[in-house]
Amino acid sequence: MQFEPTGLISFVIGLPPTSQQSKRATKDAFTRACRQAMEAFPITLHGEVKIHIEWSIHEQDRYETDSAPDVDNIIKPLLDGLQGPDSLLIDDCQVQEIVCNWIDSPVRDQAVSISIRHRPDDWFRRGKLRFVEFQKYLCMPLIEDGAREAQLLLLETWEMMFKTRDALLASGWDWYSAQGVMSIVRPFHKSRVVKKFPIVLLGQLKQELKEEIDAAGR
Repeated sequence: MQFEPTGLISFVIGLPPTSQQSKRATKDAFTRACRQAMEAFPITLHGEVKIHIEWSIHEQDRYETDSAPDVDNIIKPLLDGLQGPDSLLIDDCQVQEIVCNWIDSPVRDQAVSISIRHRPDDWFRRGKLRFVEFQKYLCMPLIEDGAREAQLLLLETWEMMFKTRDALLASGWDWYSAQGVMSIVRPFHKSRVVKKFPIVLLGQLKQELKEEIDAAGR
């Protein structure tokens, strides 16, 4: 396993890949292996990534049996194992590019090598993650750990960024120019995260944090 500050994560899953047509137990076993591999990388990537999947399989098994799935069919189950609360990715919408190939292996034991390239600064340490819904179904990822005052300050900063961007768009700026005022951590559409992470409304969370801060100060 490897994690480079230049933006490269690589690891190997010592199991045959699964396809969408595989039995549930087989897919679950492969997902668990992915989750175990993620434990070596206690981070969450929040930006775009490029993924290379290399499947090692004996050439005879590839050509002379009907048990090996097609290369394109192994991608989705693997991506499912790479996203979620205990994995590297928040959602597979972050995948900008994906390359998948198989190579001949002299041994019968199959394995899958995964390399993930990302921008060096597009990550935060994995923690208890929830999403805060700001507006128009756009949600920002927030780690629940840390001082309540710091969380409130971060929320208010993001809120100002959204308001400033909206004002610039309303004044005629194009989206790319207005986006320059936003955080390096980009928003996710609610539909991308609602099944995997808890979501809280901005106003509700701000009120809760203020009450907790006031209670601690008494």
